[in-house]
Amino acid sequence: MSNPEPNEDDLLKMLEQANESLESNQKTVVFDDGTDPSRASRRASRVVTPQPSPIKRSDSSKRSRRSSSRTNSHRRTASNASRQSTTCSEPDAESVSSQNSNTVPWDEFSSEKANIDAWADVLSNHDVWAKKKTKQLTALVYSGIPDDFRCLTWQLFASVRSTQAQKQQYDPAGGGIPPLDLSQANYAELVAQDCDQEKRIRLDIKRTFPEHELFRSSAGDSPDSGQQVLLNVVKAYAVFDDLVQYCQGMPFIVGMLLMHMPEEEAFQLLIVLMQDYDLRDLFKPTMAALPVRLFQFEKLIAYAYPKLDQHFGDLGITPNMFATQWFLTLFSSTLPLDAAFRIFDVFLYEGQHALFKVALAIMGHCQSELLRAGFEGVMGILSRASLCHRYKDDVDGLLAAVAKVNLPHPSKRLAKFEKEYHAKLKMELDRTDELVKVKLECDRLQEENSMLKVRLSEMEASYKALAEKNLVINEHLADRTGALEDAESEIASLKSLASTPLSADANMVLGDVPSNEAGVKGRRLSDGSREAAAASPVGVEEPDAGRDRERMASLGNQTNEPELEESQPSV
Repeated sequence: MSNPEPNEDDLLKMLEQANESLESNQKTVVFDDGTDPSRASRRASRVVTPQPSPIKRSDSSKRSRRSSSRTNSHRRTASNASRQSTTCSEPDAESVSSQNSNTVPWDEFSSEKANIDAWADVLSNHDVWAKKKTKQLTALVYSGIPDDFRCLTWQLFASVRSTQAQKQQYDPAGGGIPPLDLSQANYAELVAQDCDQEKRIRLDIKRTFPEHELFRSSAGDSPDSGQQVLLNVVKAYAVFDDLVQYCQGMPFIVGMLLMHMPEEEAFQLLIVLMQDYDLRDLFKPTMAALPVRLFQFEKLIAYAYPKLDQHFGDLGITPNMFATQWFLTLFSSTLPLDAAFRIFDVFLYEGQHALFKVALAIMGHCQSELLRAGFEGVMGILSRASLCHRYKDDVDGLLAAVAKVNLPHPSKRLAKFEKEYHAKLKMELDRTDELVKVKLECDRLQEENSMLKVRLSEMEASYKALAEKNLVINEHLADRTGALEDAESEIASLKSLASTPLSADANMVLGDVPSNEAGVKGRRLSDGSREAAAASPVGVEEPDAGRDRERMASLGNQTNEPELEESQPSV
């Protein structure tokens, strides 16, 4: 469990003892007894004077309205206390690596007085600690920054990070984000402007630390309510940064800042976090950095816990299923608030790779349970409710596990994983482009196939019509063929009759008689009555003559009248 917060009397006694020889008769000021985190920065400013910071101070801040005599008095007290503080020794390596310990493993700072003395000295002589006492400073950070010192310490760490970031020149060809124009960071003017994202911000603010007294919805929309102040800071940044504007995880980070400092200072510190701690890439609309962080985390799991990585692979679980909010809210929406503050201490001190250490520490703590669980069990173990219950009374154990995580050359390792991610992404994009081309070709072929189907349907309809027409023609042809066959049969019979020898009378009719008589005979043959008159006398008929007359009558019916007339001699 975390060390209890010292009361104001103990803090004053410690400061009085440190300065007894110099200011034995100096009056002490009784501090407020409240534990509201928003007042911590005011108490801290009475104790120490930090190194100059590029973060702007609010002229309207309550800290600036303190009486000068009271401020100067306590600054001298803190300065003398820091000079007389005991130098911290290097932490024990074995105690640092103890993962299951429930207490902070650095004995040097187990005493509340020693811890406060050390932090007072850090704020007064940060350069010395950063250059010559790096291990002791790291131990101090992992042991936790006292609430009274958090405001100034966070700003100090952010100032150091900002100074380091300013040395790096922005290269547009490198694909980075252009730096923010800090000259436009006028908080009062930004808050007064309209914001397109205000409706979304208001909806998300209601879900930000709803159980914390500072942000409870019952406070209403009064200008001094925590929700309204949170809205002001987030809205101001959304107006200030056109590239990022607003992302859902931002209110949680701003909320933690507002618990320790006034709103304008929180806004200035948010700018440093966004620009110098690589949060802009994480929060811009494309969220380009988020899949990179999750890929890096997946590679680190495979590096640190190969069995767990194999188990996740078998279950089809990837970090984006459970760790997205870890990186977007810096664990503030996932872990108890005390743990979130401690993690934020380490994050401001070490940078982005501190988040990976925390995530790996959680994986290590839960590894045995995760290996025995199925898909739903894994998701339950890594859920917010489960993690809050696990670390509610074991924040020190979590930070001890975080300190144990060993990432040799974390910046280089993470940069390597990032390059690997981009190479993999490029391959996927190339494959996607190829698939797009194939899809376009398939679409073209499908369209062509559809056109061919239409043409085929038209041809089938035409074929059907032609088939029906052909059927009618075939039927008509069959009828004509039958008629032709009948005609041919009749012609054959006529030919047979024509080949039979004729009698003398028939020969006389066909041409063996004189022409005039034959013509008369022929004309008479066209009329049956005349044919009978031209025959033999009544009652006398030769047998052959009767048969000849029948043949001639049959022949006369099949012979055209013009042909008979042509046989007549011309006059």
